[in-house]
Amino acid sequence: MHVKKIHIINYRGIEDLTVDFHKGVNLIIGNNGTGKSSLLSGLGLVLESLLWGMIEGKSRQLTRDEVRTVPTLVGS
Repeated sequence: MHVKKIHIINYRGIEDLTVDFHKGVNLIIGNNGTGKSSLLSGLGLVLESLLWGMIEGKSRQLTRDEVRTVPTLVGS
């Protein structure tokens, strides 16, 4: 299997991210706190859900701390 692209929205510290992967080796480089681990965790979550879905017909649910929440002030 070859993962061509991942699009992550509101997962951990990631607001909105799209990454295109290429065949072969892909390097993920960045400063601390830029989302490298969150990107890999999100990719792992998708692959894990696919695997569990094929094996047992179910998928893993996100936990509250994995979902990025942003307080929004409504009304004035």
